[in-house]
Amino acid sequence: MKTAALLALAAVALPLQAQQGGGQPGTKWTEDQLRQAVELARVGRKLTPKSWPNGARVAVSLTFDDDTEAPLLRDGATSPTTLSASDFGAESGTPRILQMLDRYQLPATFFLTAVDAMLHPGMLAAIQKSGRHEIAVHGWIHEFPPRLPEGEEERLLDQAIAYLTKATGKRPTGYRAPSWAFSPVTLDLVRKKGFLYDSSLQALDEPYEIVSRGKPTGLVELAIDWTLTETPYLGQNGHMPSPELLYKLYKDEFDGAYDEGHDVHPHAPPVPQRPPRPHAPPRAVRRIHALQTRSLVRDLPADRPVFEAAVGSVSRASGPRYDGIAMTNDERIEALTMNLELLTRDVQDLAREMRSGFAQTLQFINRLAHIAEAHEQRLDDLENR
Repeated sequence: MKTAALLALAAVALPLQAQQGGGQPGTKWTEDQLRQAVELARVGRKLTPKSWPNGARVAVSLTFDDDTEAPLLRDGATSPTTLSASDFGAESGTPRILQMLDRYQLPATFFLTAVDAMLHPGMLAAIQKSGRHEIAVHGWIHEFPPRLPEGEEERLLDQAIAYLTKATGKRPTGYRAPSWAFSPVTLDLVRKKGFLYDSSLQALDEPYEIVSRGKPTGLVELAIDWTLTETPYLGQNGHMPSPELLYKLYKDEFDGAYDEGHDVHPHAPPVPQRPPRPHAPPRAVRRIHALQTRSLVRDLPADRPVFEAAVGSVSRASGPRYDGIAMTNDERIEALTMNLELLTRDVQDLAREMRSGFAQTLQFINRLAHIAEAHEQRLDDLENR
């Protein structure tokens, strides 16, 4: 009995010892080792311009990690039931997103694995159809870079670039690491392959140049954050009870960026997931428009995807690259008309939400009438120029 007790105690003590000593190697590192551990990718110059193009108060980019079966196939999954759940992204999720973007004539960036693009040529064609959206690299098969053997990450990255270049007719200029996970060589590979920007790191809520090993890289980082994705809330292990709370998250983030004049990247990676009520992102997009901010997502011409254009204004090229993209009168008329429609929809939403506040709803409608008159006058002015 005493021997069994001692063995049980040893079984508990050994993992605890590993946790206290071997599981915390950083406690033994020198100052130089600590510095070396963090110097691979650090914040360099902040690249938020003094003013956004066309007088915009805030820049907004919408991005989607369009992962379908690739992560499952990477792990060797072959169950039709399991794979069908991820096929939902290509068959239902992406078409709904594209319909929303078409409704508001918004450009977006779709980060694709080459395998997902290969398995779903119709999805790729649908993304490209409008000519507004950017296709960027998200790995070959959603591999996890930190666990790849030496040389394998570059081989897979080359395959992904080659396939997406051939399939889209254009070499991608943007990269987002699968699982947003860098290996010790990922940054060097991204630079070696000639990417213009990365969107995997999380050091700032504004664009910045990455510094590596103490030297500027010339690579723009358009940082992201898990709190601006749906995964922690509506994913398989999510714990958000209502999509309304997701809308509030996007709304508050946008309002904060608007107040500070920064950029904001609402991001929806779990396209293959089946959200309970897929209305939060569209509603957030509608709010962005209804506020009538002259944001990047509305002011950029159709042939300048939002990420690519955003990088254009802050990249290593000399000076801003927005010459000659001011809105034409027709574009202004279209934008003003769209804003009026969006304001009307917001009133309808408000009316549904304020069932007990009819008087307040009427006041809001009266304010809308004044806004409509101002829009009509502006339309007349533009048409008479």
